[in-house]
Amino acid sequence: MNHVALGILPALFPIIRKDISLSYTEIGMLGTAVALIAAITNYLSGRLADKKGAEKILAGGLAILSLAVLVTAYIKCFLEFLVTRILEVIGAGSWHPPAATYTAKKFPKKRLGFAFSIQGSAGIVGSAVAPLFVVPLAAIYNWRVSLLFSGGIVLLVAIILLFTLTRKDIVEADSCNNTIENSSRSNIEMSRGISAVSFAHFIILMILLVIARNSAFRTIIYFTSIFLNDIGNYDPIMSGLLTSVVLGFGAIGGLLGGKVVDRFSSLFTLRISTFSAGVIFVVLFFYQKNILFLLSLVTLLFFFGMPGLESYVVKMSSSEKRGEVYGIIFSVGPIVGAFSPMFFGYIADLFGLQYVFIIVAFLLISGFVITLLLPKD
Repeated sequence: MNHVALGILPALFPIIRKDISLSYTEIGMLGTAVALIAAITNYLSGRLADKKGAEKILAGGLAILSLAVLVTAYIKCFLEFLVTRILEVIGAGSWHPPAATYTAKKFPKKRLGFAFSIQGSAGIVGSAVAPLFVVPLAAIYNWRVSLLFSGGIVLLVAIILLFTLTRKDIVEADSCNNTIENSSRSNIEMSRGISAVSFAHFIILMILLVIARNSAFRTIIYFTSIFLNDIGNYDPIMSGLLTSVVLGFGAIGGLLGGKVVDRFSSLFTLRISTFSAGVIFVVLFFYQKNILFLLSLVTLLFFFGMPGLESYVVKMSSSEKRGEVYGIIFSVGPIVGAFSPMFFGYIADLFGLQYVFIIVAFLLISGFVITLLLPKD
């Protein structure tokens, strides 16, 4: 439901953009403002998850997110849209670190890839499902009615979760896993190969990797309907609906990635994902006739690496500091990555929307090089 709420507005961008006259740069600025504040809220929610427990933060964040969707139904200009997006990200920033720590407490390490693949794929399914009801509602009535209806559903679920999420561990870790957890008292667990890399260097490398992948992530989630509308020449309604197809492939990729993580390693999966997604973005720059297929493929490959990224951070950090380490990496990294939507919007206005593809390709291939410097999990 968190990702349903986050998937509503990008699916409606082609419609809203024409209704309140937004440029590519302004759409990008909305994404940048959201990402910058998410950098702060991610860190704070990670700290709170360590100290207070993740379950109430998850429900509270979803409630704030739903209110943002409801208020957005009344916007009339760019500045009002900016305010509601800021409110949205306060809620959305309460998702990733608490969700990661919550999941890690309920699954042994040998099953983390599977656990994160289910969690991550469910999120992508949420983003994919959102256009299937918000876009038809916008077509039948208007986009404002669509937001009021969908925001109300999300708020109802948030209230239910507030009283149903439990702090009690559902799955007990095995004795070997308990030994590892109890013996770890540092910010980072010293597994094979990591002794050669200091904690600070590890964090820096991970932040750089997240910057590269975060830029690609925001491009896929944020601009897909715009790509389909303006490059693929689909009408605004069809562009919103086809966003479900593209993100649906991301859900498949997440499930497949979780299986590979558990069979091989988190880092191995992350490397395959980052490099191959970068290559497909190069193809997209030069060849756009089959843009729906290529966007679906690049989304599958990108999200193939999401269970690897999340489980890698969890495996390499101690249980006591897991939320904080996760919060640092997914706060500082997105601060830089946050400028990508505004930058991409400006590039699109200046040169053309297709030039976004080649910039993202460069970032992802650079991210792959960074993964070669990281210690094995």
